[in-house]
Amino acid sequence: SWVWTSGGYAAVLAVAGSQGGLGVLGVVLSVTPAVQLTPQIVAVFREPCPTGVSPTTWSLSIAEALLWACYGGLVWDVALIGYGLVTSIGSALILGRWMVSASRWRSPAVVRQFDRQQTAGAGDLLELPVGT
Repeated sequence: SWVWTSGGYAAVLAVAGSQGGLGVLGVVLSVTPAVQLTPQIVAVFREPCPTGVSPTTWSLSIAEALLWACYGGLVWDVALIGYGLVTSIGSALILGRWMVSASRWRSPAVVRQFDRQQTAGAGDLLELPVGT
């Protein structure tokens, strides 16, 4: 399936470049981080307490994207501004969701509730009648 996705993406880039020139191609390329970040954003919001999120990586991603957006503003490059805004917003969503859930997860009440749910689930399995 990645062949179709990458092939379709290459076709979009080819059409954008041939029909609109480098300016349109730059704008299309600037919003591609949204394609890359969308599955990660969806995954982190689906999980009640997402794990595997590296706060350092996403903080650096925000800083890098904001620097590119600032530079794009200085040289008035719409593609760099778009890239910086799209990437920093997506990265901030991921980092923000992790921060909210991480603080909630460290709460002793949540840890106790999680332990009770795990224990109750294991006990339910042990109490099944034989032969079912």
